[in-house]
Formats: sequence, C-alpha cells, structure tokens
Amino acid sequence: MQTAMASVSTFIAMSLVMLAAMSSGLLVAYANTEFISRTCNKTNNPALCIAVLTTKPQSAHASTEHDLARIALELTIDTAKHNVKVINDLDKKKQSKPEAFALAICLKAYTEATSALEIYASRTSKLGRTPVRWPMFRS
Repeated sequence: MQTAMASVSTFIAMSLVMLAAMSSGLLVAYANTEFISRTCNKTNNPALCIAVLTTKPQSAHASTEHDLARIALELTIDTAKHNVKVINDLDKKKQSKPEAFALAICLKAYTEATSALEIYASRTSKLGRTPVRWPMFRS
C-alpha cells in the first residue's frame, strides 16, 4: 500500500508540474532560455521542463540548476495547494453524490503529495538551499 501511495504521490507531483505549465499562459521573454534549455535537456522531458520554467519570471535570474529546481518545486507546491483547495470545495458540494468517495481519495492523495513536497522543500532549506517563495495563485 505504501508503494502504491508513493507511486500516486509521484504521479500527482509530475501531473502538477504539467498543470502548472498549462495554466500559465505568459511566457517570460527575458528568461535565460539558453541556460534553461541546456539544463532541461538533462531531464526526461525537456519540452515540459522548458515550458514550465519559461513561464516564471524568476527563471531569468537563475544561475544554477538548483535555482531552477527551487523554482520548479515552489511552482509545484503552489499548484498542489491550489488543487487541494479546489478539490476540497468540490468535495463539500458532492457529499451525498456517488463521486464523493473518489473526490475524498483524490483530496487525500493531493494533501499527502503537498505535504511531502513541503517537507522536501523545508529539508533542502535546512541544507542551505533556501527555497524561494513566489506564489503562483493569489488569494
């Protein structure tokens, strides 16, 4: 069961990165696209990596791969928090409906994935790699 939840959490985290890339329509014209491209070419999905990182103005100021990783991590955390809120709102509206059970499972998975991402971010912060906070969604 733990392995299944870990797989679900990993899948959700990757899905969140993809959602973040699709949900932000503005490209950053002044981002260091050469550095981002060179870095993203080292990943399993360079096109997605480039799409995500070029949507964030902070990428223009990144000088290391760790900087870009922090930006991607913070974007993922912000997206996960937003999705938890949306799913929670849907769950409240569908309490007596057949989809309530599926929404509850989805909410639990997103909540656990968000928690795991935040724990990772805080651990990297304690190691001297302070994550930068740039909220993707404004309340």
